[in-house]
Amino acid sequence: VSVAQTPTVDDPIALVNKIKSTTWQPLVTLTDLNVLYKYIQCDDDLNGIHKERVLLSFKNPTKLPIRVEYDLVLWYNNKCYNCNANDGEYHHFLVVPAKSSVDGACASETGEGVAILSRYIDMPNETSKLTNFSIRNIKVYSK
Repeated sequence: VSVAQTPTVDDPIALVNKIKSTTWQPLVTLTDLNVLYKYIQCDDDLNGIHKERVLLSFKNPTKLPIRVEYDLVLWYNNKCYNCNANDGEYHHFLVVPAKSSVDGACASETGEGVAILSRYIDMPNETSKLTNFSIRNIKVYSK
């Protein structure tokens, strides 16, 4: 088991806002896992819904598949939304094939935990915006 030394929610490093980039940026770097993120606009023209999401990419550089467990921590309007959540809703796991990646996408069928709602673009009364996010309690298991 590989365990990341990720910042806690009280750690000032965790509170540093991420670069709002449309190209992949590093979030977590370990020997057997790299996690990247980027912002993207997702348009559902059929239903008239336009939103900004943060996509995550879990990259496995090893020759074996890995299982990854982690917790997402989200800040909306500069307040931690789920820092004290203990119900498991923000605990995720996924399997990343050898020399491959699992990437978030606009479509919801990519699964929970690989795409984060940042904001609704076309709702002028919507005031809730993602202001920060982090991953904590990362564990990587060889399969």
